[in-house]
Amino acid sequence: SAVGNSSPDMDIIDQPGITPIRLDHALIYGTDLDDQALSSARENSLAAGIPASRLELFKADALSWRPPAPLTRIITNPPMGRRTRPGQLSTFLSDFLTHAASLLAPGGRLVWISPQPRLTANCATSLGLRQLSVRSVDMNGFWGTLEVWERAPARFFRAPAKRRP
Repeated sequence: SAVGNSSPDMDIIDQPGITPIRLDHALIYGTDLDDQALSSARENSLAAGIPASRLELFKADALSWRPPAPLTRIITNPPMGRRTRPGQLSTFLSDFLTHAASLLAPGGRLVWISPQPRLTANCATSLGLRQLSVRSVDMNGFWGTLEVWERAPARFFRAPAKRRP
């Protein structure tokens, strides 16, 4: 899921050492290529009390879909285990991180579970993301890491120098 403008009222992740994510009044986007997954996402969101007016789901590829504006949060669990093709997971994770970093607003955060933390940490860092939190997670047969990454706030970005004629 990806989140547009958010305000502080609803905790999504509230574990020791992990900054709570707040989504109350946020516009929430979701993408998947599978119709059943989108249907389940809609049902689960409504059951969690998220009004349909704040939820926009798209049958789209997470590697190419673009929201109408930069995102303040991306919360996702990438495909892993039997949901992936052998030999393609590393490329997918790197491609996803590259795309996700391009979608985040300055100060925006990516929260996800990485099944290949060494690879994804190196990739995320090379994209200018800063790791705020990492915790090991038992994924019922293998270990992943729950990670929170942040794009640098706007004050750390410099405008390109103007050329003199």
